[in-house]
Amino acid sequence: MNTYFRYNCYMIFPFRDSDELSACILSLYDELSFSDGQLVQLRDLQLTDAQIGFICTADHKLKGISVFEFFEEYDVMNMCRWDTDSEAAGREMLAYLKKNYGSYQLEFTFSPENKLLISLLKECGAKLYGEQMNMELRSFPEIVNTDEIVLFSDAYMNQFHTVCQENDDIYWTADMLLRSPEEFRILLALKDQKVTGYLALTCCYEVNNIIDVFVRKEFRSLGYGSKLLYKAIAMNQPSGLTLQVDIDNGAAIALYEKMGFCKMEGKNTITAILKTD
Repeated sequence: MNTYFRYNCYMIFPFRDSDELSACILSLYDELSFSDGQLVQLRDLQLTDAQIGFICTADHKLKGISVFEFFEEYDVMNMCRWDTDSEAAGREMLAYLKKNYGSYQLEFTFSPENKLLISLLKECGAKLYGEQMNMELRSFPEIVNTDEIVLFSDAYMNQFHTVCQENDDIYWTADMLLRSPEEFRILLALKDQKVTGYLALTCCYEVNNIIDVFVRKEFRSLGYGSKLLYKAIAMNQPSGLTLQVDIDNGAAIALYEKMGFCKMEGKNTITAILKTD
């Protein structure tokens, strides 16, 4: 049987791959009253090498499933799945994570309809951010002059760090973006060789994601946002492209719609960060 951890009447079993999960299910089958649907749900669960899963049981029944992905270089664990309708089971899974992964920052992105998870995260002292709209590119925008948009290079290193520090809403810092050039593409907007803004996006997936768009205050309303977006869209072809925006940021939403992005219905999200140390 896999190593398990008991919290009150709950047992939590971690697993790192489908074989380990299958062995866990088989070893527990005589003790747990799994329904057919629950067994199929677990047996069909596939993890990558960077992921870890947990099952939570109590009273000989499955109470919850969660999956997290490790980002070791950032000391982050990102939630990929959280399935439980039990307040007690959710509380015990969070307690287990806080106790056993104290060196990691836990990040949760989920539907705003999940009121139970919102309540539990608040109870744990997590920082919750505002609701965001997910948008995807569905049409190519009208041509925009991008002569003032360039790819990041070391010549702009100091300026890029300075501009990132001016971004009060930043999550992906300059160091984090520059650490993985194979994963992230950084575009800079210039005015007389001065960096006026930047756009960062992933660049190695079938569907990439715009992580951040920022223009310095004194250069806003001059078209730099449109220029950065157009360059990003053009360079990203033929891959898909998505982004997230606060639902109350009307100006940004209007710009994205102008550039060919549309709301993904039913895909709004909330993000929460739980620091475990």
